[in-house]
Parts: sequence; structure tokens; C-alpha cells
Amino acid sequence: MNKEKNIEFLHFGHSRMKPFFSREAFDFTTAKIMGDGHINKKNQLEIDQKDFLYTQWNQNETRRWGLSTQKAGISEVTRTRFDKEKLTSVKTTSSRCYSQALFGEFRRTFYIEKRPTDPTYGRDSPFRKWYPPELAHWFTSPYSLALFYMDDGGVDNGSISISTGEVSTEEVLFLQDILKTNFNLNFVPIHVSADKKTANYVYKGLYLQWDSRKDFYNLIAPTVLKVPCMHYKLKFLPK
Repeated sequence: MNKEKNIEFLHFGHSRMKPFFSREAFDFTTAKIMGDGHINKKNQLEIDQKDFLYTQWNQNETRRWGLSTQKAGISEVTRTRFDKEKLTSVKTTSSRCYSQALFGEFRRTFYIEKRPTDPTYGRDSPFRKWYPPELAHWFTSPYSLALFYMDDGGVDNGSISISTGEVSTEEVLFLQDILKTNFNLNFVPIHVSADKKTANYVYKGLYLQWDSRKDFYNLIAPTVLKVPCMHYKLKFLPK
């Protein structure tokens, strides 16, 4: 990172947001909080992945954008992780890297207190992630879209889906609108099983409609192609 960017801090989001070195640093942080990252109580960004190579790539990105020091390491840990699909706890081994504590405002913006209607109410943390109103203005770059897809997206027989985890029906529809408005991509909600539906949780993610596959590929491929272990997520276009 050049000296000018170190000196000339750039601000994004609302007036209380902490400064970032670049728009890319902001986009990276936004996408990671939407995906597999979280902000801990020390206001550090933690990025957990099963794939160690993908964790290494993420760590390199945090260094690239000035979000972590060159000394920041990666540790392998075993922890209980909430399964978004089965609504059960599962054991998994993941890798974790830590970034500098620049993320207090992100924690206050992207986390809300759980309600009794939330699937994990009463378990683990009293807070959960959500899609805040600011996301309509923050989630706008193909780079952040690619990061979010690599974290929470999947491909199965040419069908592309994005898991939204523990967010409400209203938030899933909000994300659907963002993807249409900001990227001109057509997604449709994925219903949960009938026995798990509630008034607040009818959807568990989004499917990309087939007519948007080529546009989606063109948006995310420049970033995903830089991550060899994620190339399989690009195998959705017909040959």
C-alpha cells in the first residue's frame, strides 16, 4: 500500500464509520461480515473457513488492504458451529485469522439482539447478524459480490444458490432487491421445509434465475479466478 493511501484515509458509509484505507478494504469487510466473518467483542474481524487455502487467501487480502499486520497468523481450531440448513450444532475444524480492531461500527451496524422468533434464540450469543438498511448503499461492488458468493454461495447441477442463514423473511427479500437493484441479477427466494416455517422465517436463501447466470459469472469471475480452491463455484455455465 502506498504512502498516499496510508495518509489519505477514505470514508465510506455513515459519518460515524471508522476510516478505511481504500474502498476495497471497506468492500472486503462488508462482504466478510455478510458471509463467514464476524466481529468479536474486541472489535476484531475474524474469518473462519473450513478450507485452509481459502483462509490463506483471505488473510492475504486483509494484508493487501491494510486490515491486518504482516505478523497476523492463522490458527486451526475445533469449535461448535451452527448448521444453517439443519438448525443443529455440528463439529467442524476451521482456520481463523485476525485483523486489526477497526470494526466497532460494523459490529453495531450488522448485529441485532435476537428475538424469541429467531431459530437460535437462547443459544450461544444473544445477538445475530442481520442485513441493515445501509447495505443497499454499501453492497455495490462485484468484488464484494464475489466474496459473499465464495463464502455463502454454492452450485449444484448448474443451479446457483446463496444461503442467508439466520435472517428473517423480510431481510431475505431485502437482499433479493439489493441484488436486482445494484447488480441487475434476478434471484428468487428458497423456501424452508413446511414444518419449520414461521411468520418471520419462510426463506433460507436465494436461487439465481437462469437468465442471470452469464451476468453473474461476468461479475464474480475476475475475483473467483484468483482463488484456485474456489474455481468449482464457477462451474455453472453450459459448455
